[in-house]
Amino acid sequence: MNQQPSGGGGLRQRPSVVTRRLARARYLVFGAIMAVSALLLRPASQTEFNFSVDAVYVFDDPELKFYRERVQTTFGAGDNMIVVLVSGDPLFAPEPLAALERIHRALAALDGVGEVRSLVNTRVPADDEGAFAMVPLFSDARAPQAAPDVARLRERVAGAATLRGRLISADLSTAVLIVSCREKASSQDTRAPIVDRIASTVARLQEQNAGVVQLRLSGIPIIADSITDLLKRDQLTFIPGVLLVLGVLLFVAFRSARSVWLPFLSTGTAALWMLGVMRLEGHAINVTNNAIIPLLLIIGVGDAVYLLARFEEEVDRQRNARVTVGRLKTAAVLTDRLGIPILLNAVTTAIGFGSLITAKLVIVKEFGVDAAIGVMLAYVVTMGTIPSLLAMLPEPKPRHRDPLARDLSDRLLTRLVGFALRHRALVVSLTLAGVALSAIGALRIHGHDRVLAELPDRHPVNQTLAFASAKLGGLVPFDMVIEAPPGRADDADVVTALEAIQQFAATRPDAPSMISVIDVLHAVDRAVREPAAPALPWTAERVAQYLLLVEMDGASELSPYLSPDRSLARIACFGDDVGTGRVLALRDAVERFAATVLPADAGFHVTGPLTITSSALSYVVRDMVSSLSWAFAVILIVIVLLFRSFKLGLLAVLPNGIAILVALGVMGFSGISLRPGTAMVFSMALGIAVDSAIQWLSRYREERTAHEPEAAVVAAVRGTGRPILYTTVMLSIGLCVFLLSDFVALRNLALLGSTTFVAGMLVDLVLLPVLVIWFKPR
Repeated sequence: MNQQPSGGGGLRQRPSVVTRRLARARYLVFGAIMAVSALLLRPASQTEFNFSVDAVYVFDDPELKFYRERVQTTFGAGDNMIVVLVSGDPLFAPEPLAALERIHRALAALDGVGEVRSLVNTRVPADDEGAFAMVPLFSDARAPQAAPDVARLRERVAGAATLRGRLISADLSTAVLIVSCREKASSQDTRAPIVDRIASTVARLQEQNAGVVQLRLSGIPIIADSITDLLKRDQLTFIPGVLLVLGVLLFVAFRSARSVWLPFLSTGTAALWMLGVMRLEGHAINVTNNAIIPLLLIIGVGDAVYLLARFEEEVDRQRNARVTVGRLKTAAVLTDRLGIPILLNAVTTAIGFGSLITAKLVIVKEFGVDAAIGVMLAYVVTMGTIPSLLAMLPEPKPRHRDPLARDLSDRLLTRLVGFALRHRALVVSLTLAGVALSAIGALRIHGHDRVLAELPDRHPVNQTLAFASAKLGGLVPFDMVIEAPPGRADDADVVTALEAIQQFAATRPDAPSMISVIDVLHAVDRAVREPAAPALPWTAERVAQYLLLVEMDGASELSPYLSPDRSLARIACFGDDVGTGRVLALRDAVERFAATVLPADAGFHVTGPLTITSSALSYVVRDMVSSLSWAFAVILIVIVLLFRSFKLGLLAVLPNGIAILVALGVMGFSGISLRPGTAMVFSMALGIAVDSAIQWLSRYREERTAHEPEAAVVAAVRGTGRPILYTTVMLSIGLCVFLLSDFVALRNLALLGSTTFVAGMLVDLVLLPVLVIWFKPR
């Protein structure tokens, strides 16, 4: 590094007592860090991976409370249900039906499976030799083999409205098996072995029945397990990928092996601490916080770059002055002069992450808390490790401190800041034009996306969902539930209202497939009355008679739709993941209509995983604005207090708001929707982007004590420009490793984060010098 301008009167010529003592206690400090690492090694090794729709919920949502306390406990959990699709061409032929029976029996026999519902064990209302009966589709649960029996089965299935869209597709080509895990397997951890057994059994059955039927697996447990597998694969991809990229960049920047392994040791230790803390908190790695460890590696290396660059500068200064102060004092100087700026970097970055605690979504809130803790842990480890080890290691040879194109980069940075200072009006004009263009792009951002949009369309999970959408109208479960006083849910007025609601919902855009007690009552009605008889209104006597006929036959066809105490009447729905906006529009329309037809003592809920998650995702825009506002305000206050200058605080924070706006513009023009994974980028990026401004302004204050403003600006850019450039390149290229992920949110994180960091670098090296000259902060 070229020798910096002399002076720097703001720098102490001797390190403080505290930093000298820390340097002397280097072995103790390093040993303490290693001891803590040893204690956290075991919990870190027990880190779990988990994807559950619960993480996307808003836990103070009253609809979530109603769903869990009333709907789940009464009718079972939709997110505990696995769906097996069995397709045949044709399906209603002896061999495919026999395969369907074998598949049903094999799945029902698995340990951990509570119930399997399919055509094999389903009964339908029928006129059995002049008397009403609930007739099984498969006699003795055996598939028919004779042609007349197969034809009779096909006719019964085609005429059963209670089956279409639930256990059979409208074109009768695809049958559905609904496999429920036992109630005790309500969490993903306990359910995972069951899901694995079901998946392996289905794979084996597909092989045995190849050419007869085609099997597809879906359902929330399958989706959750698929995402969990991808999370594990991402960790195996990201961490080595980030280390490789950062290692190459560090070596190119510093041409020294120690400049590679020192940052890796400190950031790797911080990552170990973070995993241990997450385990102790009971937090598993999920689709959002999957990025925490790679981010800590990237951020930690950025801080290490400032330390290593300043260490080189101190050694160069001593050699140029032909003085020797020793490694111990040099390490103390390093801690003394960079400890507070890097602490401020960590604090502002942690504030950026921590501002996400204001979010309503649990998955975003937990990410913010964990990442903020991780950043502060990384600061402790970095400042405890790197100066201590530099004080222990031999002084590097001059050839090891010859970064690539050092003189060239310094000259380019000097010319860049010189150009900016000579053409201040042009710099400001171009900035305003960029702000206007970015604002136009930001206005194009939309916040309505699919609940399961994290995976690319080519993924088998989404391909199965697309198939199910075409054949069955969707597979994502939700419920419409009438809540009435006990004993009232099967009264005639409630049943009449239920029928009207179901008919209204069927006419709406994005209508799901639906089945309720109304479909059972109509099936009974067709069995006991003449087909051509006119429709009759639902009376108390008629409803009670039909329900009694079903119950007397010992069938369980009512239990999925009526609670035992007759306080809940449920319309079981399977919908398409059409996007939060359209799902919520359907919910709102049906709820408004229900209010016009229900009795005064009855309530109505559209609930379940699809609608509750869609409702939670609708908070994303509010969460982003809230967290960004808090991040701006708190970071500004912290910087003002530490710098003791309101102008410096504004100059550190507000220009970097331009970088956030640029990223929002890119997001809008790229068609990226606002989701939890993208909303959290901006608070995170603001905290990180401000770091470079803090380093630059800190150096400017040092140089300002001995130079006029313009000379101090040039000296500050020469002193911090290359570290800012290096850290920006490392952050941006390190994030680009996320482009290898199958998760859409992480790929968007790479794009938007890199955009923010590059824009922030340009703001700090071009616009900030101009603003400093204009406003002349002290």
